[in-house]
Amino acid sequence: MKKLIIVLLIVTGLFSCSNNNSFKIKLNLEDTKHYCVYLSKLVDGRSVLLDSVVLKDNAATFKLSKNDNVDAYQISMKQWRKKITVFPENQDVTIKGNCTDFKTIMVYASSLQSDLNDLNAKMNSDDSDEHKSELAIAAAKENINNVLAPYILYTYKWAFPDSDLIKIFEAIPQSTQSSFMPMLKSYVDNIQRLQPGNPYIDFVQQNIDGSSFELSSLIGKSELLLVDFWASWCPDCRKENPAVVNVYSKFQKKGLDVLSVSLDNDSNAWKKAIEDDRLVWNNHVSDLKGWANEAAKTYNIAFIPQNVLIDKNGTIVAKNLYGNDLYNFINTYLD
Repeated sequence: MKKLIIVLLIVTGLFSCSNNNSFKIKLNLEDTKHYCVYLSKLVDGRSVLLDSVVLKDNAATFKLSKNDNVDAYQISMKQWRKKITVFPENQDVTIKGNCTDFKTIMVYASSLQSDLNDLNAKMNSDDSDEHKSELAIAAAKENINNVLAPYILYTYKWAFPDSDLIKIFEAIPQSTQSSFMPMLKSYVDNIQRLQPGNPYIDFVQQNIDGSSFELSSLIGKSELLLVDFWASWCPDCRKENPAVVNVYSKFQKKGLDVLSVSLDNDSNAWKKAIEDDRLVWNNHVSDLKGWANEAAKTYNIAFIPQNVLIDKNGTIVAKNLYGNDLYNFINTYLD
């Protein structure tokens, strides 16, 4: 009897140790139709696939070993438009919702994940951009000593004024083990390279007829070049287009030229928007990669519309001016 008790205690101890050394990511999703779910992690800025499993009876489970590095994991499906980022902190995770409606997907996990869920809900609300910026800055500062800060800075970089983003980035402890840090550092480096007073960075895109076009081909041919990043599917861009049309018509003869860089992936939609919005200048380019547009990456485009103004010597003189501010700057510069 004593031997039996000892064996049971040893077996129980083994199972206990096993459970203490692992955690699970469980998915319970509706309308899955035997879809495949992918588990990945960012390594040196690249998404590395760790595992995949087919959902059975609307459920699937990933079992993972606990690790001192509590960085994010990513869950994806080909049916989803983007990946779900999860911060387990070595604790079990449950993901629920309707597979066909990404907005219903909820992640139940660690306290970090709960904080992120709250921030995501607020950042995806109809609140003003100014308030969203305040929320993002506050959240990044509150999480400066954990892996959530780099994620917030990189994911919501559009909400941060350059100066705030750089200041918070520099305050993140060097010991922070976040896969978002290399990408964030590259983004910050580009911010500094693209400040007014620095030289422009060349890029190559394709114009409407598909031939190669270099930004450098326009440098020195006008007094001032407005490089405008936009897309046909972007409502704010379409609202801003009349202001760009206005400055072009007013200042073309004084030396203004415009280069429109589209983040479209549909050639027909791009060309139709050019015609509909009467974007009459000659310089329209894109690589039809959407948000993966290479020129947009070069110029740190985290939201659109954005723009850069370059003088005839190839020096950046201003960035991200809109409406009356754009008009007044160009009017003063070309006066």
